[in-house]
Amino acid sequence: GKHIWPDGNYYEGEYKDGNKHGRGKHIWPDGKIYEGEWKDDKRHGRGKDIWQDGAYYEGEWRDDKKHGRGVYVHSNGSKEVGEWRESKKVGEHTQYYSNGSSKKVTY
Repeated sequence: GKHIWPDGNYYEGEYKDGNKHGRGKHIWPDGKIYEGEWKDDKRHGRGKDIWQDGAYYEGEWRDDKKHGRGVYVHSNGSKEVGEWRESKKVGEHTQYYSNGSSKKVTY
């Protein structure tokens, strides 16, 4: 189904009991996009958040937060690969820079 809210939020995808549930795409009024899996109206499972400047996070979600393995790609092309818990970086991450170098960091 599709739904457009008065404030400009837009969702197209699957529903269950009136909530976003299954696969779907949500577009916020500021242009941010989430495309992926939903559970009980929250981002949950695998999905991708895309910001207006081209930066994005692609990976695992739980209860509307980045949670599990993922990659964050900055608008300048550098990226960071690692684990997130409740949207916070945890453990060892590898940062890859647009000049080809990389480094490991621990959170």
